[in-house]
Amino acid sequence: MSKAVRNAFIAWIITSLLVIAETTYICSRHGPDGFNAFMQQAPYTNIPITLASVAMIWLLAGWLLWLILAGKITRNTALAWSGTSATFELRTESK
Repeated sequence: MSKAVRNAFIAWIITSLLVIAETTYICSRHGPDGFNAFMQQAPYTNIPITLASVAMIWLLAGWLLWLILAGKITRNTALAWSGTSATFELRTESK
């Protein structure tokens, strides 16, 4: 399983770097309006919130892969990690 996680983490890094390179190229070549060719505003869509949500999930997925690869999350500690995230969510909702 370690090889599969390592390959997934490497694919995550490569994909992240390609997205960063593409964004840099589009912004330098066409400016912020260069993204209009790829996305359009829908009536009930707020694009900045959607992009922030996607970025947050993408970073959390990479962090999870890194934690598994580094041995921080194992079969013995997986239940504790899932309980920690559930407790964190409950504490933030109650405030």
